[in-house]
Amino acid sequence: MTAFEMEDLAARGALLVGILIVLSRLVKAALERLNLPDLLGYLFIGMALRLVEGTGLLRFVDGPQVLSFLAQLGIVALLFRIGLECTPKNLLRRLSGATRIWIANITLSLGAVLGVALFLLDWTLLPSLFAAVALTATGIGVSVRIWRHTDRLGSAKGALMLDVAELDDLSGVVLLALLTALVPQLQAGLSADLVGPMALTLGLVLGKMALLALGGLLFAQYLEHPLTHWLHDLQPRPDLMISVLGIGLVGAGLAALLGFSAAIGAFFAGLIFSRDPLSVKIDASFDSLSDLFIPFFFLHVGFALDLSLLFGNLVYRQV
Repeated sequence: MTAFEMEDLAARGALLVGILIVLSRLVKAALERLNLPDLLGYLFIGMALRLVEGTGLLRFVDGPQVLSFLAQLGIVALLFRIGLECTPKNLLRRLSGATRIWIANITLSLGAVLGVALFLLDWTLLPSLFAAVALTATGIGVSVRIWRHTDRLGSAKGALMLDVAELDDLSGVVLLALLTALVPQLQAGLSADLVGPMALTLGLVLGKMALLALGGLLFAQYLEHPLTHWLHDLQPRPDLMISVLGIGLVGAGLAALLGFSAAIGAFFAGLIFSRDPLSVKIDASFDSLSDLFIPFFFLHVGFALDLSLLFGNLVYRQV
């Protein structure tokens, strides 16, 4: 790609991002007057973008690639902020209750989806298992945004919801890793050896989880407090928040490299900084940054919805 082509690409991307920022702010202001959650507007903007994509306009500005990248920044910013506002002690205190709900969630989700896929849709076993595992995960980004809009995220039920959602996502990662490792054996038939590959994969995943947890614990115990106060003495508050968010992005990226979602890494990074009262004060200067990036996650969720499939199925059923 030549320098001219790169400059042209950047210009087209800037055009799209600028339009979406202005549009999202206008929609947010309108919905706040109606006392409605702003994510509804972002979802509708994303769905409208999906309709526009059929005209080829978004391809002109490389819309899908730009939107996907910004959506990742948005979910990281959202979960980092949620982690920053949470109290680790409250989350741990309700972990036993969350575990019971999590077990019920996983059992019912797996059973219901497997039953529908195998007996109603007449799918084979392997695609049915992948669909069941995929649907055990919780849409944590949407959930926490709604609870935060109603000022209930800091309540007992809000903390419980966060615990359950995180357990759902972590178990989804483990189940998906196990299922992916067992694909050759499942294709060969249920008589194949499943214990060996399952034990190896489970050991690797649990080892990665332990490594992530240990790294976070060591950082929180020995580095977070001196690093935050050193940055505070070095920079004024808005610049400090940018640096802290950058560390959160590093944590999210490391979690993603270990096979977990960036959202999980960002949430735990926020929890690490929430231990320090100075970090909690930083949160007030995070409003502008979060308002910039978070809408792109919900825009991307709306963009990912293919309404033609829904309407096509409705028309098919009527016929």
